[in-house]
Amino acid sequence: MTVSLGTEEWRLLDCSVKLNGNYQGTNIFNSCLQMTCPNNLCKQTLGTPQLLGLYSSSGLLHTALLPLLMTATLFTGPILFKASAHFQSDREHKRIGRLQFGIYTLRDCVVAPISEEWCFRSCMVPLLWLQGVKPSTIIATVPLFFGLGHLHHGWELMVAHKWAAHRALQVVCFQFLYTTVFGWYAAWLFITTGTVAAPVLAHALCNTLGVPPFAQMANHRRASWLMVATVAGMLGFALLVGWMTVHQDRFGSLYHQQFHQH
Repeated sequence: MTVSLGTEEWRLLDCSVKLNGNYQGTNIFNSCLQMTCPNNLCKQTLGTPQLLGLYSSSGLLHTALLPLLMTATLFTGPILFKASAHFQSDREHKRIGRLQFGIYTLRDCVVAPISEEWCFRSCMVPLLWLQGVKPSTIIATVPLFFGLGHLHHGWELMVAHKWAAHRALQVVCFQFLYTTVFGWYAAWLFITTGTVAAPVLAHALCNTLGVPPFAQMANHRRASWLMVATVAGMLGFALLVGWMTVHQDRFGSLYHQQFHQH
């Protein structure tokens, strides 16, 4: 049975999860669970905070800081490039390396990671999982909606910035690919750690760093070292992903535990 929630229901769910320090209004989400759970799964003790990724018994180090470190490892080359830009006398490099704080930084690094991960991970993943959808299928499909959620930028580029349609289309296609790939990673983090804090922090870091400036890195006077750091970061990231995959039980994820019980 598939349940389609309207805008008002999502708004109520979003606003009522936590109130005055106590989890209130969970009857809305629990009602959805009762309608979507197959095979009387909801008769088991499934806490709403755990399903939403708002609670973990494994501690902050495992569920949030390790994924953040893993994400930073992947960006080793770009991070070193941005750091080195602060010590360059060239004005353009300083412009590249300086982090501009403002309303857009707050939107990209705080508001967007929290709101998007809440919507596409905390809200979508539990409902699909409780319908019996396998975690691997959830990881593969949910990020497609996340990628589609960025297609409106094409209209903005054409209307507000007067870009040609073909140029806007190129940018939008790249954004869709980039955000979908990140969505796979974020969904995997959510299911593996069982907490939304992991994808939120990874999302915030990725938005802060932006798309890796490989072309500018190639023209840097230390380009060879940056390339070595980039490759080493990718290898380190792959090793950490492998370690987390093998030791998923250490994170105490509800999704991981239930998946292996079936």
